[in-house]
Amino acid sequence: MVRLLCIGLFMLLGCTQVIYAQDDIAFTASVNRNRASLNDRIQVTFELNSRGNRFRAPDFSNDFKVYSGPHQSTSMAYVNGRMSHSTSFRYLLQPRKTGKITIGPASIQVDGETYQSQPIIITVSNASADQKGSSGQKQAQSIDDIFIRAEVNKTTVYRGEQLFATYKLYSAYPVRGSDRQKLPDLNGFYSSHIDFEQSQPRQEVLNGKRYYVFDLRKYILFPQKSGELQVDDIEFDLTVQVKSDEPIQTFFGPRYRMIDKSITLTSKPITINVKPLPKPQPASFSGAVGKFNFTAGVSPTAVETNESVTLTYKISGSGNINLIDHPTHALPVEFEVYDPKINLSKSQKSNTLSGTKTWEYLMIPRNPGTYTIESPAFSYFDPVKEEYITAAAGKSFTVNVTGEPDAAVPGVSSSKREVEQLDSDIRFIKTDTSGFKDQGATPFQNVFLWLLFLLPALLTALLIFYFRRNQNLRADIIAYRKHRATQVAAKSLSRAKKLLDEGQKNAFFEEVYRALNDYLSNKLTIPRAELNIEAIQNKRGDYENSESLLAEVKEILETCELARFAPVPSDAGPELLQKAESAIKEIENTVK
Repeated sequence: MVRLLCIGLFMLLGCTQVIYAQDDIAFTASVNRNRASLNDRIQVTFELNSRGNRFRAPDFSNDFKVYSGPHQSTSMAYVNGRMSHSTSFRYLLQPRKTGKITIGPASIQVDGETYQSQPIIITVSNASADQKGSSGQKQAQSIDDIFIRAEVNKTTVYRGEQLFATYKLYSAYPVRGSDRQKLPDLNGFYSSHIDFEQSQPRQEVLNGKRYYVFDLRKYILFPQKSGELQVDDIEFDLTVQVKSDEPIQTFFGPRYRMIDKSITLTSKPITINVKPLPKPQPASFSGAVGKFNFTAGVSPTAVETNESVTLTYKISGSGNINLIDHPTHALPVEFEVYDPKINLSKSQKSNTLSGTKTWEYLMIPRNPGTYTIESPAFSYFDPVKEEYITAAAGKSFTVNVTGEPDAAVPGVSSSKREVEQLDSDIRFIKTDTSGFKDQGATPFQNVFLWLLFLLPALLTALLIFYFRRNQNLRADIIAYRKHRATQVAAKSLSRAKKLLDEGQKNAFFEEVYRALNDYLSNKLTIPRAELNIEAIQNKRGDYENSESLLAEVKEILETCELARFAPVPSDAGPELLQKAESAIKEIENTVK
């Protein structure tokens, strides 16, 4: 009996210790190896056994190259009636130097209190023997046998002039697949990615040696500032098939079996010399660089007051057509002019961006008369001729407006018209009340009638408030876009879900990529042409938990980019959609 009581007491103490341990907050760091070479990858994991925020990683920049991370993951368990949570942040690093390297502590906050992980010491040596001595792997890692090459069609351009860049993989070995890619930032350029069909690798002879050649990425670039700019390097983790290190002895002699080897390749950056546009510049120049045609038109040319007239500007040609703004000039003050409807159709054939951009203005004349609308001039810089060219539409347009003037237009007095009174307009008012009966109460003693009387006034006030609020928002373009950012993103993600349900995976990833980019551009007030990870990092002060949130956004965008190049797991779609919705919701809750 005493023995049973002791056993029960120890079990009770053990359970108490387990429950108490679950209540302790622990934030730890771990690595997959404590000894590594310069060519090895080290996985570092920071794990918290609770919920936390404001995670801050140690500074890796001096000692390690960060291949990926942070990859955040959370888990939740329900054991013995109690709920437990855990959060982890994972990085993939490669050492930059040999010796003993210390990975400093990371920090995170839980309920306002800061916790730090323990530092970890890594011993780094030179390249390991199997990376130096084995002939098969040495061949696979030789820069002469497999490499990524960046190519551009020109290295000296004017600011705003388009150039074409392509990243190619040259390999003397069969390529089995790509595990990870780090895309170029292309800072200083407005970039337009060219979609292309993945085809079978072609063969090219380079320096007397035959290679399999794969097109990895293609871009049309427009430099946005003068000076020296770099077409950044691109980085891929690849799996290639090479001969094994040791031959197999067969009846016919030694034979080598083919094995898979992993390798990381990085292209060399290319320096582009960007010349400033010559001065003086024409007054009608608004930044167009390339070769363009310009036309203008007005339709119709004969209307009555308060009828609509459409003014159309059309620019077509090749160059930075995405960034072109239309020419402006004064319009008659008697015309009420609305914001233009902009249409853009573009093509990227032959590695050149070309297309047509139109602006359609809706104008409403408020007073009669004959008005002349002068055709504006449009200037662009031709980098081939190295001169500015002014393309005027060549004519003016006359609009004849008839009808009565609008009294609402300031400075115009409306002509008074006599009111015709017809026999049926005004009826004789009866003065005999003998046919009426007194019901004993006035109509306004009825509460329902009072509500019916006040309801139109209340609805009118609400409508006035609503339209004035929208008008104020539209006047402030930045505020209006921030206000509409979530709604626009929600519609895009809804379309993405529909595409996923229909099995259109490529269109799904493109829609998620577009939704997140448009949301970040509108919410963080970053121009779409300047949106990149660096620009988002510069905005990190606008929201809390920036490190983990930024990592989540970066991972989503990289996954969408990777899906265009290589196949992704079949179940990645729903998880990616959920992550995108979660990231937008978290930014929406913190950025005001």
